[in-house]
Amino acid sequence: RPDAKDSGESVESQVGRLPDGDKGVSHLREVFAPKGFDDRDIVALSGGHTVGGCKQQRSGFDGLWTEAPLVFDNSYFTDLLE
Repeated sequence: RPDAKDSGESVESQVGRLPDGDKGVSHLREVFAPKGFDDRDIVALSGGHTVGGCKQQRSGFDGLWTEAPLVFDNSYFTDLLE
């Protein structure tokens, strides 16, 4: 949205709100189950990572999720399996 504003919150203030990118499936369940997500919901939500990338100041990670960040396909999932 053109009127959206970046949050002034630091990554540290958001601890526990989103999963850590370097932890596994059990951690995803710990974070999302209290929000009402089941495994199917978590997979659907994770599918969004097939497009775009991440920023250091928001997640602690930096870079693209896949080699073709403008293509919506299953490459994020196939990369996870490798």
